[in-house]
Amino acid sequence: MTKEKYTEANYIKLHLKYGVGIAALFVINAFTFNLADDDKIVNYIGFAGTITSILLAVVAIIYSFFQSQGFANTQSKLDDSADKIENITNELKDVTDYKDFINQIDTRLNTFDKQLNTFEELHPKFDSMREEIYERIDSLTRILESSETEPNFQPLPTEKENKEIVKANYTQEYLEKFLSSFSNIDVLYIIAVRKHHSKKQALRLGEYVVFVNYYILNEKNDDLLSGRFNGIALTLNSMGVLIINQNDPKYFNFKYLDENFIKAIDAVEQRIKEGENQQMKKYLEYIDKYVSSGFTVSGEKVTDYVKKES
Repeated sequence: MTKEKYTEANYIKLHLKYGVGIAALFVINAFTFNLADDDKIVNYIGFAGTITSILLAVVAIIYSFFQSQGFANTQSKLDDSADKIENITNELKDVTDYKDFINQIDTRLNTFDKQLNTFEELHPKFDSMREEIYERIDSLTRILESSETEPNFQPLPTEKENKEIVKANYTQEYLEKFLSSFSNIDVLYIIAVRKHHSKKQALRLGEYVVFVNYYILNEKNDDLLSGRFNGIALTLNSMGVLIINQNDPKYFNFKYLDENFIKAIDAVEQRIKEGENQQMKKYLEYIDKYVSSGFTVSGEKVTDYVKKES
């Protein structure tokens, strides 16, 4: 159906409604004028209206009753639905809490897994360090056992003992192997001893420890270093490759270094200078400056710094 035909049909329906309405109005008016004087018909119509009103009232009451019952049922269903929604909300909240808890567990497991991986990475390093220590001990043992020259360890001489000290008779090759068993920090200390001796200077152990802590270990305090360096000096003194002046209790004044020991130290130092370990080369430069001019700590000479700290 086209738009034009649709509009025409609507007009026809509209005019028919108007016509029916006007006709109904005329019919009602005609009945009213014709029957207005007939009391019986009027009474009948009034009675019928009353009965109809009563019936409609009863129907309304019944409808209201059923409507209220339906509303009550609807209210009950709404309450049940609200309870269910509340229960579901609580369950969802519990699920959310469980999810958060599971996420926390997952995060902790990931952290633990990372720590475990880190430990697994460090474990071979620990094993390697342990094996390196064992190898150094074995190397030192083999050097001592295979040397043609028997070590002539001797007690530290006292001021009262006025006897001639028996000096070492180790070869340079043996002493170089012996030095190779020391750690880098110990080798640097022995090189510092040799440089102080060549300049006829006493090695102030406390100041040297401060120097090592600041410029080599990057730490402010390491009480173990003094005992460590003391032990090395006393060991070398017992071997006879150097002799400590007992008349100077404050400082290590090395009044004698074995000639082969000096050559061995110089050879080790030369290998460091020609090697690829840039860090050790830098440390050697630090030691040269420290021995020649007294290196500084926090803008002060080591000597002044130690005096202030003490």
